[in-house]
Amino acid sequence: MGKLSQAGKARTFDAHKEEASIVDDQQANRGPSQVFRENLQRLASAQGLELDGLASSLGFIRDDKKWLRRAWNDGLARPDKRAMPRLEKIVARFGLDEIDELWNPQAAEDQATVLRSVQMNDAAWEQLVGQIIEYIDAFRILQSTAPERANEIEARYDSVVVKMIAAWVRPAADKEVAARDKTADEILAATSAVRDYRHDTSLRTRVRKLLSEYEEWSAMNDELRSTLGEEAVEAEIERRLTEAFSRPLDEHELVERFCNSYLVRYSDPEELEDEGDDRATAFLEGLTRHDHWFDLVRHKYDGNESAAESAMVEKWNELQKRSDGTISVSEAVKAYCKNYLDGFERDYSDEGVMPGELGYGSDEV
Repeated sequence: MGKLSQAGKARTFDAHKEEASIVDDQQANRGPSQVFRENLQRLASAQGLELDGLASSLGFIRDDKKWLRRAWNDGLARPDKRAMPRLEKIVARFGLDEIDELWNPQAAEDQATVLRSVQMNDAAWEQLVGQIIEYIDAFRILQSTAPERANEIEARYDSVVVKMIAAWVRPAADKEVAARDKTADEILAATSAVRDYRHDTSLRTRVRKLLSEYEEWSAMNDELRSTLGEEAVEAEIERRLTEAFSRPLDEHELVERFCNSYLVRYSDPEELEDEGDDRATAFLEGLTRHDHWFDLVRHKYDGNESAAESAMVEKWNELQKRSDGTISVSEAVKAYCKNYLDGFERDYSDEGVMPGELGYGSDEV
């Protein structure tokens, strides 16, 4: 991206200044009824409550609920003696210090006030705390996988983490507010794959097992031990796995995946013959690495591994035919392992039925 000229920066600054001035004027022009209405609705929203929910939490029925509905829709210009008992309940519900805060134009803008309100609702508070933890966790992942992007985001909030999180969890003012901070949602989307991978213990175990079969894996581990020390090896390997998993596909990887899924059916069968053999071999190798491969060989093929391998090649050909050539090796291995090998048990039933042998659904291999 090109850099703004000094004149361009000045125009941008002036535009933001003018926009902020307009917003300030709009805030200043709000009457007391509008201020009350907005505070009532936004502080209730912070607790996850709409009108009916707020009325129920306050114990308002009949006349009290009618009064609350009018205040919710039209606001209240000032407190009066008849309304005081109702207002005191509202103030207690929102965790405010005094009734006058309901007419404070900054009440629902002040994050401390909003958080005090949320704390009054256990379920809403628990949800908010969980949300904050999720945001911080996702941002730390972004710092590891995309440090430049993370630094740019952090700079928006003057590198103050509390200020950053406060902006992300602030509830939208109302339906007309278009400037809601969506940064947290962007970060969650950008790190979703990494977070899913990290919480999928089975997937991580399989990845480690496959990598450990490479000779270079041992060489890398030895180098890390000598440079970082034994205690730091595991953390560095996990960091590298996370980085590799989160890295977007480059153009070559995207082309290869698209070709294997869609273009392969239009190729000359003779040209694909050798490639098909290679893919069948890769499928077979993926299965033989599974912990229960030899259990399958012993139970289903009386210990004859050659027969088992031939049967798996036939299974691969069947899968290719059923999927019209669109299924990839990794997808086939994953599906077969899930439906047959992952749940394999050494204690078989009297009928001698192998797990998964009774059939599979339309979405299974």
